[in-house]
Amino acid sequence: MMKAGITLAGLALVILPIFTMLHNFRELEVKQEGSLVEVIIRKLPNDCIGSRRSKLFVHFEYQQKIYSMQIGTPFCQEHRVGQSLCMKHLNKYEDIFVFPEENIFIEMISGIFLSCVGLFVVFKYGIFNLGYRKARLR
Repeated sequence: MMKAGITLAGLALVILPIFTMLHNFRELEVKQEGSLVEVIIRKLPNDCIGSRRSKLFVHFEYQQKIYSMQIGTPFCQEHRVGQSLCMKHLNKYEDIFVFPEENIFIEMISGIFLSCVGLFVVFKYGIFNLGYRKARLR
């Protein structure tokens, strides 16, 4: 029974990163093919000192629409409301904006690594172990 739980956890490690990697591929497309657009910061967090448990978001305006994006503490401390920023954007993906200096590959590599760990767990405890269990039942 425990091995079934481990196998399910492995499957989750394979499947869940796929969703984030799909978003990362869209961000990569925006970074490579998007054009620089000017956005205006409309709202920053009241408390810029974030912890690992709290997420900080900036709200910005582009073409009279408000969008939000997760940011780190340094961004929050270096910018102010009303300030304009240049970001990469592609009209194909209305809600995806990327900082020109943002490194998307690190997120992609971590997603690929998690999927590989999940595949290892599935093969080690699920698929290859299945033949062992059948032999034991006879």
